[in-house]
Amino acid sequence: MLDSNLTDILRTLSKKEWTELERFIGSAFHNGGRDLTPLMRLLKRYRNEFDSEKLSREFLYGKLYPGRPYRKSVIESSLSRLNKLAEEFLIQLGIRENQYFIKERLLLGELAERGLRKRGDKTVRMIEKKLTNRKERPFDFTARKEVYMSLATYYSTLNLRQKHVEQLENTKRYIIYSFISELAFFESAKLSGLSFRYQDPEKSYERKLVEMVDLEGLIELARQNDKTDFGFLNLYYLMKKAVEDSHDESNYFVLKESAFRLLGRMDDTMKRFVYNTLAALSSYYMVAGRKGFKKETFEIRKKAVEEGLYSFSESGIPKVSEFRSTFIDALNQKDYEWAEKFCNDFIELVNPDEREDLRNYYTSRLAYEKNDLDTALRLVSKVNINQLVFKLDTKNLISKIYFDTGSHDSLLSLLDSYTKLTGRPGVRSSAIQIRHRKYAGYLKRLVLLKERRADRSKFAELKNKMAKDNFTSKTWLLERIEKEHPKT
Repeated sequence: MLDSNLTDILRTLSKKEWTELERFIGSAFHNGGRDLTPLMRLLKRYRNEFDSEKLSREFLYGKLYPGRPYRKSVIESSLSRLNKLAEEFLIQLGIRENQYFIKERLLLGELAERGLRKRGDKTVRMIEKKLTNRKERPFDFTARKEVYMSLATYYSTLNLRQKHVEQLENTKRYIIYSFISELAFFESAKLSGLSFRYQDPEKSYERKLVEMVDLEGLIELARQNDKTDFGFLNLYYLMKKAVEDSHDESNYFVLKESAFRLLGRMDDTMKRFVYNTLAALSSYYMVAGRKGFKKETFEIRKKAVEEGLYSFSESGIPKVSEFRSTFIDALNQKDYEWAEKFCNDFIELVNPDEREDLRNYYTSRLAYEKNDLDTALRLVSKVNINQLVFKLDTKNLISKIYFDTGSHDSLLSLLDSYTKLTGRPGVRSSAIQIRHRKYAGYLKRLVLLKERRADRSKFAELKNKMAKDNFTSKTWLLERIEKEHPKT
């Protein structure tokens, strides 16, 4: 088998990128005079067989040099060089994205070193124009900080002291602004990434560091002195506050109002970030059992989809977790028609390796809602997505099917494995795991009450306890207990 360092990169290439990489390695400037194009084209021909034992170094050598005796050093050297070129190609793709004006800043540095002030000043004017005209993006304050640092260096190299000091002052301003925006960004990312884990009773060292900074005072000073940047600076502050003080849902609505006022000044990437953060916060409140947030979460997701901003990534390729969240939010609102249309419209965008499992997942859920239990069970049994939330979802659906079909022995056996997925009581678990653990426990008690033919008071006692608790599939379970004993 080939070195995975190379094949791992090659697997990710689109058809267009394969062509671009061929041109890249065909350039004498990049390849150092070695013609690696035949090897590249050979690998392209066998790109679906990278894991095959057939695709050995000996096989490649035989194809490249038919009739010659095998020389390991030759093919090893070629593969190693191709790996380095593939890495350099990825770097070039990153530069082409031009995040933080990296191309202009690199150019400015070279112009300054060569004393080409006329060309350099023209580049400065072009950068300033771009900064003025472009819509807001995530990390824009960080981009501005990096730009002004480069401008300060440019003027310092040319010994233009007054301009150098002016750009240092701009740099200091955006050091503070980027600090606030980056805090907000990564706190928002953490909220999603931790699957709504309960916060530690003791604050982390990092959080204590941040709390030493008077952010509220900084924001108030910006309100008085910087009308241009204040709106987005305040948005990041509100975002950070909403995420860190997530027990207070009023922070969410203040953030939402501020964000929606600024949507017209955002580019699509910034809008994706805002919608993603609002959806994550709203989901947090929904999982915590706050009323009205099931609908709120769905409306945010729906707005993002209908504006063509569904996926947070600029590629537009949704993660399966993003796909699931939007689908589940639609199911929670019983908007099955929208849920089905969403799935059919977006399934082809999902990574091909995950597509079939995801299709079985959502089709089984929709089949259950249509009371087609046989189809639902057949399809959900095929789902093999190695993420905890999907494993919990599939166990949850199978448990419902077993209950509805009266398959109590199978259900009780399933509940044991289901409960193991939710972690152990007394050990820190995510809020989602705890909600599923409670559901499994309540369902087991309901089944046992049915099997023992318990009197009505036992069912009423269980129902009252469930009604006061917060857990997954609460409405479904209350409906089933009501069906067993109406008006219990």
